[in-house]
Amino acid sequence: MELVARDTGEKTTFSCEPEKIVALRKNRYDEGLWIHVLDDTMDTYLQDVPGSTINAIAAELQRILSLSDSDRESEDTAVMGSLSRYFALPEEQYVLLDQTTPVPHRLDSGIYFVNAIWSGTSVRSFQTLNKALESYRERFRYRITLIDTEAANIPEWVEKMGNGADFHWAGNGETFFVREGIVVARFTKYDETSINELREAIWDLIRDG
Repeated sequence: MELVARDTGEKTTFSCEPEKIVALRKNRYDEGLWIHVLDDTMDTYLQDVPGSTINAIAAELQRILSLSDSDRESEDTAVMGSLSRYFALPEEQYVLLDQTTPVPHRLDSGIYFVNAIWSGTSVRSFQTLNKALESYRERFRYRITLIDTEAANIPEWVEKMGNGADFHWAGNGETFFVREGIVVARFTKYDETSINELREAIWDLIRDG
């Protein structure tokens, strides 16, 4: 596939096996064509092209490549596959929330992680969270809910969960510890320098369980 920027004439070319394309559609939060190729590319192209044209291009490419944007199973599988290498807990404790489902406001006890698979900061935060969880692998029984950054109401949800603490959706691995529906700890844009704080938050969550 070859994509050409209208203003500069710059060409972007890449090739892949069609079955590795897990998303090819209009970007939901910006202009342009969002392409996710498993283990290869996650980026937005043609940002200077009108949205209606992008939708037409995406539909035609999906037809040619026999893709279906309505079937999200392959994209969700790809996301879980890319994150599973970092799991500190059994895989069944990690749940990926469907992108099309609004994030619930009544939450069970556990950890809620806003996953931006395209963001290095988000991936680094997820790695750090799991390193902290390793210390409690035998005791931690709650679920880790992975909320896709494109979930329907994610910007508003993150700000509400931040509760005025200057928390904004930014693809930085926003993480919320919830006990009986109440947020008891919040983290964002963190790395191993925060691992002791994370361990304390995990212990506070499980010690009475």
